[in-house]
Amino acid sequence: EECAAFIAAVDWRENWIRCLLLWHLSLWVLFVFTRKNFPVQCGLFFGIAACVALAETLNGLCAKRWEKFATQNYFDERGVFAGIMLCAPLLALAFAMLLNFLVMASSMLVTVKRAEFRGKARELGAQAEAEAQAVPVPAVSERDERAYRRTNRKKGK
Repeated sequence: EECAAFIAAVDWRENWIRCLLLWHLSLWVLFVFTRKNFPVQCGLFFGIAACVALAETLNGLCAKRWEKFATQNYFDERGVFAGIMLCAPLLALAFAMLLNFLVMASSMLVTVKRAEFRGKARELGAQAEAEAQAVPVPAVSERDERAYRRTNRKKGK
Protein backbone atom coordinates (compact mmCIF):
# COMPACT_ATOMS: atom_id res chain seq x y z
CA GLU A 1 0.00 0.00 0.00
CA GLU A 2 2.80 2.41 0.90
CA CYS A 3 4.74 1.42 -2.21
CA ALA A 4 1.71 2.08 -4.37
CA ALA A 5 1.28 5.50 -2.73
CA PHE A 6 4.95 6.31 -3.38
CA ILE A 7 4.71 5.23 -7.02
CA ALA A 8 1.56 7.28 -7.51
CA ALA A 9 3.10 10.37 -5.86
CA VAL A 10 6.10 10.49 -8.19
CA ASP A 11 5.76 12.13 -11.59
CA TRP A 12 7.70 9.61 -13.69
CA ARG A 13 7.60 11.90 -16.74
CA GLU A 14 10.07 14.36 -15.20
CA ASN A 15 13.32 14.40 -17.13
CA TRP A 16 15.57 14.37 -14.08
CA ILE A 17 13.86 11.24 -12.72
CA ARG A 18 14.21 9.53 -16.07
CA CYS A 19 17.88 10.55 -16.17
CA LEU A 20 18.37 9.16 -12.66
CA LEU A 21 16.80 5.85 -13.67
CA LEU A 22 18.88 5.76 -16.84
CA TRP A 23 22.00 6.45 -14.76
CA HIS A 24 21.15 3.49 -12.50
CA LEU A 25 20.58 1.29 -15.52
CA SER A 26 23.89 2.34 -17.07
CA LEU A 27 25.72 1.51 -13.82
CA TRP A 28 24.19 -1.98 -13.86
CA VAL A 29 25.18 -2.45 -17.49
CA LEU A 30 28.72 -1.27 -16.71
CA PHE A 31 28.83 -3.70 -13.79
CA VAL A 32 27.74 -6.64 -15.95
CA PHE A 33 30.16 -5.90 -18.80
CA THR A 34 33.15 -5.32 -16.50
CA ARG A 35 32.40 -8.03 -13.92
CA LYS A 36 35.75 -9.76 -14.57
CA ASN A 37 37.83 -6.57 -14.60
CA PHE A 38 38.88 -6.07 -10.99
CA PRO A 39 40.27 -2.50 -11.23
CA VAL A 40 37.15 -1.20 -12.98
CA GLN A 41 34.95 -2.99 -10.45
CA CYS A 42 36.88 -1.43 -7.56
CA GLY A 43 36.55 2.04 -9.04
CA LEU A 44 32.84 1.53 -9.63
CA PHE A 45 32.36 0.20 -6.10
CA PHE A 46 34.11 3.14 -4.46
CA GLY A 47 32.22 5.57 -6.71
CA ILE A 48 28.95 4.03 -5.55
CA ALA A 49 30.08 4.22 -1.93
CA ALA A 50 30.90 7.92 -2.40
CA CYS A 51 27.47 8.60 -3.93
CA VAL A 52 25.73 6.88 -1.02
CA ALA A 53 27.89 8.76 1.48
CA LEU A 54 27.04 12.09 -0.18
CA ALA A 55 23.30 11.31 -0.47
CA GLU A 56 22.36 13.34 2.59
CA THR A 57 24.26 16.39 1.34
CA LEU A 58 22.78 15.97 -2.12
CA ASN A 59 19.28 15.71 -0.62
CA GLY A 60 19.83 18.99 1.24
CA LEU A 61 21.04 20.77 -1.90
CA CYS A 62 18.12 19.46 -3.92
CA ALA A 63 15.65 20.50 -1.20
CA LYS A 64 16.89 24.09 -1.53
CA ARG A 65 16.80 24.18 -5.35
CA TRP A 66 14.00 21.79 -6.35
CA GLU A 67 12.07 24.49 -8.27
CA LYS A 68 14.83 24.64 -10.89
CA PHE A 69 14.48 21.03 -12.03
CA ALA A 70 11.30 19.47 -10.57
CA THR A 71 7.58 20.14 -10.55
CA GLN A 72 7.23 19.25 -6.85
CA ASN A 73 9.49 19.01 -3.79
CA TYR A 74 10.46 15.38 -3.34
CA PHE A 75 13.24 16.12 -0.88
CA ASP A 76 12.10 15.99 2.74
CA GLU A 77 14.31 16.37 5.82
CA ARG A 78 14.57 12.64 6.41
CA GLY A 79 15.66 11.97 2.84
CA VAL A 80 13.14 9.23 2.11
CA PHE A 81 12.94 10.00 -1.60
CA ALA A 82 16.72 10.23 -1.94
CA GLY A 83 17.07 7.01 -0.01
CA ILE A 84 14.62 5.16 -2.22
CA MET A 85 15.49 6.64 -5.59
CA LEU A 86 19.26 7.11 -5.17
CA CYS A 87 20.63 4.94 -2.37
CA ALA A 88 18.53 1.78 -2.61
CA PRO A 89 19.51 0.94 -6.21
CA LEU A 90 23.13 1.85 -5.49
CA LEU A 91 23.24 -0.35 -2.39
CA ALA A 92 21.69 -3.23 -4.34
CA LEU A 93 24.39 -2.79 -6.97
CA ALA A 94 27.09 -2.63 -4.28
CA PHE A 95 25.77 -5.88 -2.80
CA ALA A 96 25.87 -7.53 -6.24
CA MET A 97 29.44 -6.28 -6.63
CA LEU A 98 30.42 -7.78 -3.27
CA LEU A 99 29.03 -11.12 -4.39
CA ASN A 100 31.01 -10.74 -7.62
CA PHE A 101 34.17 -10.00 -5.60
CA LEU A 102 33.61 -13.22 -3.64
CA VAL A 103 33.20 -15.19 -6.87
CA MET A 104 36.37 -13.61 -8.29
CA ALA A 105 38.32 -14.36 -5.10
CA SER A 106 37.19 -17.98 -4.98
CA SER A 107 38.02 -18.42 -8.66
CA MET A 108 41.47 -16.94 -8.08
CA LEU A 109 42.01 -19.26 -5.11
CA VAL A 110 41.11 -22.31 -7.20
CA THR A 111 43.49 -21.18 -9.97
CA VAL A 112 46.36 -20.63 -7.53
CA LYS A 113 45.80 -23.96 -5.78
CA ARG A 114 45.68 -25.84 -9.10
CA ALA A 115 48.97 -24.23 -10.12
CA GLU A 116 50.47 -25.14 -6.76
CA PHE A 117 49.36 -28.78 -7.10
CA ARG A 118 50.69 -28.96 -10.67
CA GLY A 119 54.04 -27.59 -9.49
CA LYS A 120 54.24 -30.14 -6.68
CA ALA A 121 53.27 -32.97 -9.04
CA ARG A 122 55.91 -31.85 -11.55
CA GLU A 123 58.51 -31.66 -8.79
CA LEU A 124 57.62 -35.13 -7.45
CA GLY A 125 57.64 -36.55 -10.99
CA ALA A 126 61.10 -35.13 -11.68
CA GLN A 127 62.37 -36.46 -8.37
CA ALA A 128 60.95 -39.94 -9.04
CA GLU A 129 62.45 -39.93 -12.54
CA ALA A 130 65.86 -38.95 -11.19
CA GLU A 131 65.68 -41.75 -8.61
CA ALA A 132 64.70 -44.28 -11.28
CA GLN A 133 67.65 -43.29 -13.49
CA ALA A 134 70.20 -43.39 -10.70
CA VAL A 135 72.24 -46.60 -10.31
CA PRO A 136 71.15 -48.26 -7.12
CA VAL A 137 73.96 -48.81 -4.64
CA PRO A 138 73.20 -51.59 -2.22
CA ALA A 139 73.35 -50.57 1.36
CA VAL A 140 76.07 -52.39 3.32
CA SER A 141 75.81 -52.67 7.05
CA GLU A 142 78.82 -52.62 9.34
CA ARG A 143 78.29 -56.27 10.20
CA ASP A 144 78.33 -57.25 6.53
CA GLU A 145 81.44 -55.17 5.94
CA ARG A 146 83.29 -56.86 8.85
CA ALA A 147 82.29 -60.29 7.57
CA TYR A 148 83.57 -59.35 4.10
CA ARG A 149 86.91 -58.20 5.54
CA ARG A 150 87.27 -61.39 7.58
CA THR A 151 86.57 -63.52 4.54
CA ASN A 152 89.10 -61.61 2.43
CA ARG A 153 91.76 -61.80 5.17
CA LYS A 154 91.40 -65.54 5.42
CA LYS A 155 91.84 -65.89 1.69
CA GLY A 156 94.91 -63.72 1.83
CA LYS A 157 93.65 -60.99 -0.31
